[in-house]
Amino acid sequence: MKKEPLDGQNRRELYRIIYPISIRPVLEIHDIEYDVIDISEKGIRILNNSYRAFPIESIVKGKINFSDGKSLNFAGNILRSSKNNTIISLTGNIPFMRICIEQRYIRDKYHDWFQK
Repeated sequence: MKKEPLDGQNRRELYRIIYPISIRPVLEIHDIEYDVIDISEKGIRILNNSYRAFPIESIVKGKINFSDGKSLNFAGNILRSSKNNTIISLTGNIPFMRICIEQRYIRDKYHDWFQK
């Protein structure tokens, strides 16, 4: 049986968590904080509230602070950047267990969030 091509958001290889505004994790790069719009095991999209684009392919390091008080160091390359948001391709992974914890947290706090 031939696999049907996936369309839209389901085309992605890895599961992506899109955060409600009120519980977005905070990403720190050089003491500047950015709201995390969404994450996957291999990437992060942040709200670029500094209103300046990061140089493409530049290397960034920092820390993600999650709503439960846990944090995670990361390193990655800027894949795309605009005045509004920036996509970081991680050189390592966000652990799958962390993705599951975040998904459960959102489901518990916002029951209908995944129905959208």
